[in-house]
Amino acid sequence: MALVERAFVLLMVMAVAVVHVSNAAVYKVGDSAGWTTIGNINYKQWAATKTFKVGDIIHFQYNAQFHNVMRVTHAMYKSCNTSAPLATYTTGNDSITITTRGHHFYFCGVPGHCQAGQKVDINVPRNISSAPTPSALVSPKSPSAPTVLAPSPNKAAPLNALKGGKVQKMANSVDKDFFDLASSVASVLAHPEFERWTMICWAIWNSRNRYVFDAAQDHPSKILESASTILHDYRELRVHDVRHYPGPASEESRIN
Repeated sequence: MALVERAFVLLMVMAVAVVHVSNAAVYKVGDSAGWTTIGNINYKQWAATKTFKVGDIIHFQYNAQFHNVMRVTHAMYKSCNTSAPLATYTTGNDSITITTRGHHFYFCGVPGHCQAGQKVDINVPRNISSAPTPSALVSPKSPSAPTVLAPSPNKAAPLNALKGGKVQKMANSVDKDFFDLASSVASVLAHPEFERWTMICWAIWNSRNRYVFDAAQDHPSKILESASTILHDYRELRVHDVRHYPGPASEESRIN
């Protein structure tokens, strides 16, 4: 039984991770101008117009014959010190995933370029909202349904907004624990993502309940395999949506 509960927790964490990655943005530094000294690009102003999050991808596109990218400390950034960079990129088409909050400093290490303004501070605010941690999702301790964080009235808004849709119709046959779980996660998702998220959760939850309450022969490994397929299909669908129906706010900053 404990193995089943652990498998269920793992699946929910996987689902959150897939949704989180699917919603990550790709920012091309300097937009159409790219990473260059030509045109007096104000990279500080460019960064100020973006809201960076952990998981986003920063893309540097440049002529590798004339430029490079160095990740440096704050002190090195201020003084344009190229002596000991934390990392150096030289392909001309470098994509760097943001993995932590706070400031991430980059400049071109070619002599004179940093001084000319080819430098950028990618700042991920430390108080920005993010997907819930695994501990906030479930804490299974017994054969009963997992304990979940009950959504506050404002966090339950996505559910109320979907009255009359698939989710609302399905709610009549869903036990309260599942519905609360979906609500708590829905609070951090964009509205169009919520219905798909709920259907993913429902498929996983059904497998779990069949094993726990109906003595079904679904081994945890089979549940994992089934849910992984569901999550993969979801991710492929999400990638298709992003390519063909980019949101107005992210269309400019995404790289196709």
